[in-house]
Amino acid sequence: MKTPKTAVAALADVTAAIVDEYDVVSCLTRLVTSCGEVLGASATGILVLADASTQAGGGGRLELLAASSHAASELELYQEQVGEGPCVDVISIGAALGVAGEQPLRERWPVLGEVFVTKGLLGVHAEPLRWHGSTFGGLNLFFGSSAALSAEEQVVARAFADVASLTIMHAGVLSATAITREVQEALNGRIVIEQAKGVLAVQESVEPGRAFDLLVTRSASTGISLAGLAERVLANAQRGAHWTTHR
Repeated sequence: MKTPKTAVAALADVTAAIVDEYDVVSCLTRLVTSCGEVLGASATGILVLADASTQAGGGGRLELLAASSHAASELELYQEQVGEGPCVDVISIGAALGVAGEQPLRERWPVLGEVFVTKGLLGVHAEPLRWHGSTFGGLNLFFGSSAALSAEEQVVARAFADVASLTIMHAGVLSATAITREVQEALNGRIVIEQAKGVLAVQESVEPGRAFDLLVTRSASTGISLAGLAERVLANAQRGAHWTTHR
């Protein structure tokens, strides 16, 4: 793991955005990217329950909210499709989960574990997203090595998960209905980003992963939120204009 100061600086960077006007998906994308960098994860993402009154293992629908890369998005989407994985489990048990090694991964998740190993991922750590007794999602970290997180690293992962919950819920005690509303609003921002990623992939003749990187890089260089930039890309596309001509 990087130095504790790096972890503190990364968390400070994300939490600073919460006190200002911000969009949830931009903050969470920054958060999962920073979390992955601090803890050495190959990919990091957040899945949430579309309806906070349900449980993932009981038929609740999971949806991708933020990912550190296109590859991370694919890993999270696999969980949605097969209905098993670290996020499903942490929502069900309401506690952190770590699985390391090829055989333990395959035994824990027969379908998804094989996908992880095939992609060269040998370790997974997941933290539940919680709000006043309700678990509504999970922060998932995927590693290229089978080394388990240390106790200190688990504390850092928990801190990132708590900040993610704060970012989504803002403040106050919310009912399950209100939590669902906040999650849905955040998911709407994610949908816009996915649409813009598709537009850029066509305009720039690049893979979706590269299109996502272009969005993140431009957002950082211009100071425009990720969702705000995505809306501009879509608006320009509707006018027949190329995104790079409207900076």
